[in-house]
Amino acid sequence: MPVDLTHYILPQGNLMSNIPQETWSEIRSQSVSGESLIRLGNLMVSIRPMQIDGYFIGRINNSALSEGDTRLGHQYIDNIERTLNVGGLSSREVEVLREIEVLENMTLLSNHQSDNLLGKIELCSFNVENEKLEGSVISRTCPITLCEPEKGVFMRNSMSSDVCTLYDKTALINLIDMKAPHPLSRETITASMIIGKDECYFVPDRESFILKES
Repeated sequence: MPVDLTHYILPQGNLMSNIPQETWSEIRSQSVSGESLIRLGNLMVSIRPMQIDGYFIGRINNSALSEGDTRLGHQYIDNIERTLNVGGLSSREVEVLREIEVLENMTLLSNHQSDNLLGKIELCSFNVENEKLEGSVISRTCPITLCEPEKGVFMRNSMSSDVCTLYDKTALINLIDMKAPHPLSRETITASMIIGKDECYFVPDRESFILKES
């Protein structure tokens, strides 16, 4: 049975402010259960819950309406949504805020991942000269600076590769700060690509540092 708000329509198309709270409670209760149908003169609108708890969205049920009636229907829906929704928001405003929240969370996640990556680099970096690494000059050359680094860190050539390359720590961090891809595989650089110096060893036949089998 539709809730009839026809008697509460003002001449300019707004709804009166003195609609009983019992009526709003009924609309809210019906909506939470699935859908509330509301009659507004010749128009019929439905109110349903949004995916976000505590918020509702409306739509016009009539078809083949004139432009004026469609505009009026959306005006009614805006009024109803603002009355039902927390904070007096329309469904469109709720969706915009939700998009902003998602983007902010994605930024927070990205920052968290970046912090983990930089932490792994800090943990795995070492003084190259002090370690007296085995290997050829080429295998000890950073592909970014084209020099043997003073402070180095090993990174896998790709997520699926067992080959590890020595990088200059500062140059690698600068690369990450610029959100640049992996210099060799073009993949996104992740913390799992960073390898401790004791996790790989030099294989002369391959002229490369190879990841130890776990």
